[in-house]
Amino acid sequence: MAGAGSVAVLRTTGRYTLLACEQVRSGSLLFTAEGELTDVPSRYSLQIGDGIHLDLPSGYDQETIMDSYFWRFMNHSCEPNATVEGRQVKAVRDIGPGDEITFHYNTTELDMSEPFDCECGSALCEGRIAGFAHTTREARARIRPWLAPHLAGRVPAAEGGKGTA
Repeated sequence: MAGAGSVAVLRTTGRYTLLACEQVRSGSLLFTAEGELTDVPSRYSLQIGDGIHLDLPSGYDQETIMDSYFWRFMNHSCEPNATVEGRQVKAVRDIGPGDEITFHYNTTELDMSEPFDCECGSALCEGRIAGFAHTTREARARIRPWLAPHLAGRVPAAEGGKGTA
């Protein structure tokens, strides 16, 4: 199992990234995200359940945030190498030392507080990232294996899911 010592936050050209410090095998637990539970989403919160978001408690300096709440520096990718299940972050494919750890924001966020235009550079880039509620049928089918449990039930039965959109 990987842990806090297995990742590092890097800042380059004004952008923060979370990097793996060692080899991580597909299916391995990278780390468990810690923080304060809230029902108010923010630009940096992580939705971990229906109406439940994980955020940073107030009053911490940047160094403490980078050391203890490093999960906040996971960036989006339309071809992620990690997935979020509740507070657990797991590798969905092998991750090498120095590789950025990314996840697909639409797999955890129902409706993003601050949508953005993706610049991940993937051939599968979806463009506008606004949350699962705003995805196309094709996008839902592609990200279905990575969906957080609180969103999996929202895949319509007509699309192979158990719930309704």
